[in-house]
Amino acid sequence: MKNRFFFILFALIFIIPSCEEDFMDIKNPNAFDATTFYVDATNCERSVDAIYTVMLHKGLFSRDWYFNFDLLGNEAGPLAPLQGPIAELPRSVYDATNDPLSAMWDRLYRMILRANYSIEVVSKWVPDKDADKALQGRYIGEAKFFLGFAYYHLASLWGSVPLRKNFTETAANPNCVRSSAQDVFAFAEKNLIEAAAALPDRYADKDNGRATKWAAKAFLGKLYIMQGNWTSGLPVFKDIVDNGGFELEAGVKGFENEFLAVNRTSKETIFDCKFAWYGWGNGNMYHMFDGTELWGGKGATSGRAMEYGFMDWGNVNITSSAVKKFKYNINSTTGYIDPRAGYTFYGDGGYGGDMNCLRGPYPFDTPVTDAFGTISPAGWRWKKYQQYEYQFSENEPKNGKDGGPASEISTVITRLADVKLLYAECQIQTGDLSGALTQINEVRTRVGAVGYASLGDKTQGMSILRHERELELCGEQQRWFDLLRWDRNGKIFDMAQILNSERESQGTTGGFTEKNLLLPIPQAEKDINKLCEVPNGWN
Repeated sequence: MKNRFFFILFALIFIIPSCEEDFMDIKNPNAFDATTFYVDATNCERSVDAIYTVMLHKGLFSRDWYFNFDLLGNEAGPLAPLQGPIAELPRSVYDATNDPLSAMWDRLYRMILRANYSIEVVSKWVPDKDADKALQGRYIGEAKFFLGFAYYHLASLWGSVPLRKNFTETAANPNCVRSSAQDVFAFAEKNLIEAAAALPDRYADKDNGRATKWAAKAFLGKLYIMQGNWTSGLPVFKDIVDNGGFELEAGVKGFENEFLAVNRTSKETIFDCKFAWYGWGNGNMYHMFDGTELWGGKGATSGRAMEYGFMDWGNVNITSSAVKKFKYNINSTTGYIDPRAGYTFYGDGGYGGDMNCLRGPYPFDTPVTDAFGTISPAGWRWKKYQQYEYQFSENEPKNGKDGGPASEISTVITRLADVKLLYAECQIQTGDLSGALTQINEVRTRVGAVGYASLGDKTQGMSILRHERELELCGEQQRWFDLLRWDRNGKIFDMAQILNSERESQGTTGGFTEKNLLLPIPQAEKDINKLCEVPNGWN
């Protein structure tokens, strides 16, 4: 009996503690971690969906993206209501503390963080069904698309930036040196190529809006030509045009429909950010200021219609420089008015803008003074993306939709007309002027515009191509990237000269210098990332 007592005591002292972790530290069956949550298709898909939600954040397509590039590219001009750091953009007086530019940087890196995390957890999933194995490859492809998408934009806009290639290293160390733009582009290229190989041509309706192989190829082509590599870009764009299955929406109505709510199902769109109507309940009116995740609401709309709308906040107009491009000489015709004018801006003044809107008559020909004190004689305002059938006041219900100004019109990030014109640019740069003329005229004749008889030589062809992109893609945040590409690669066009002369013609000081060819590394990044050295204080 005595021996038995000592045996029990020995067990209590030495044996029980050894298995304490097993029966005293019982795990909560409802608590998940990366090893227990991402074990099926549903939850792995959630890791990918989290990347897409970043597109709805402030800094990207719900707000800031349109301000940043429309103002920087001198397609939008500031009006008196525009205040704070956004108003710095058209004056070229922004610095490392500029919030809209910093938010864009932050969200692109948030996209990278989530993409790297998704690749890590989905790669550890061990599916046993063939259908799930296919999904695993697709999910990883989607995440790689976003790595390529984000790093393409970071290298294009900021040049030398921190290159975070996987989640484990990022989580272990917030500090990261800046890599050369060439290395960042190379990593983006690798991911876009792998994404294109892994992604489908199309999705079922329920997955409309996800990245396809053609979206990956579109940004792969853009990546090549941003580096002046038109030879590599040419077959990529040709493949999309010839084999992508996209179509130019017919007529001026088709052009207009790219910027109405029906654009959700457009045959022309290659990649976009989907928005949906959300009534302004729950005290969450301004969720476009920081994304639905951070505000806790269920909305997914763009603030552009309210921000730009002349009967709403009216922060910006369309610049006189952008408007006047719609009247030009072509072939033997002088003073030709492009038919796209009436679907791009309100107000005429001899340049073909729309003089009517569903809100009733508006004095479009009344002079309007902008934030610089410059008078616009025709009161031009944006129509593209914000026709007022989709933009109305809080107390004016319509079609059962109650509450404030919002826009369910999805943001088109790239579409077939964009790609056809980039294909034409590659053709001009590689000597195929005849092929380029075909692509440019197909974009023009879709809206009933007169086609060019000839592109002349390479220099004339690039001038025509530039003008065509300024007409077709006005207000679609493409011009800044175009001007960067053309300036960096042999100064085909001098970006500083173009922007400064346009701004001076509008009655303002230019202010754009060579350093503005890159955006400033945000101060917040330099404060947190101690290895992000910026010796010149800018970039």
